[in-house]
Amino acid sequence: MRARRLTRGQDVGFGLDSRRFVTSVRSGGLVPKHVKAAEDSWRLHPRISIEDPFEVSYDVGHVLRDSTFRQVRVEAARAYALLAGIHRDGDALQGARACLDEVCREAPPPPSKPAAAEAPAV
Repeated sequence: MRARRLTRGQDVGFGLDSRRFVTSVRSGGLVPKHVKAAEDSWRLHPRISIEDPFEVSYDVGHVLRDSTFRQVRVEAARAYALLAGIHRDGDALQGARACLDEVCREAPPPPSKPAAAEAPAV
């Protein structure tokens, strides 16, 4: 199986084409969905797919709803921006420690959906 290497850390946060690729932690890259469909009988769908690193025929991303995937993308973009900023700072080790603390900080809860309008009393 040929995987496209994740040469840019921003792939998930900024430009992952989830309709065409599976994220593979095991191979450290992206695998075309049609390859996973042929090799492991994966169903083709437009949502994000994440290969289980231990059970490669299992898509752990199937449980993500669209709103959850958007939150994952926001967090991946935030982590990438923080990690990219390490190289601009003077002390790389100090910057790396601060960055790791920030990346591992608990994310704020996603915005809540507006409450549905109540039906008028009859």
